[in-house]
Amino acid sequence: MWQQPDDEAPTPDPYASRGPDWDPSSSPPQDEPEEKKQTKQEPSSKSPSNLVVKCGATALVNGAIGGAIGGVVGAVMGTMDAQQYAPQERGKLIGYRAGHSASQFGSFLAGYTGIRCTCAGLRRKDDLWNAGIAAGSVSALSALRTGARPLALITTATVSGALMMFIEATSHRG
Repeated sequence: MWQQPDDEAPTPDPYASRGPDWDPSSSPPQDEPEEKKQTKQEPSSKSPSNLVVKCGATALVNGAIGGAIGGVVGAVMGTMDAQQYAPQERGKLIGYRAGHSASQFGSFLAGYTGIRCTCAGLRRKDDLWNAGIAAGSVSALSALRTGARPLALITTATVSGALMMFIEATSHRG
């Protein structure tokens, strides 16, 4: 079994070579000039192409997960509703409800995840605003798809964004 050694080597002090007349407000000594240092160029994780790939993949995976969850929820709801129908119509109703719920859950989760990831990448910070923007955008798009009036669309987006920000704020308390 590995154990951490009790006596670790102390970190060298870059200021130790300075004499008593050294000014502490000056910069630490440099090993070699900046021009001579070889820096390896790494692709930025914040570049637009990386952002599209990362957020697209995340949205796709979360959309598939949401679709699976929605399918199960829709099948259960369809089964409960199908009790009132003739036996030959039950399977059709359950399949319709499962497919409809799967598409709703999947598209909402994919849109939410994709927009939130994109906002976080563009803003370079992951905070409550990303969740609010994503929830408001997806809700507005969903309301727009149903033909909602502009006031209802704005209200839906605002309430959804505020609710998601509230949920995020209360769930991430330390």
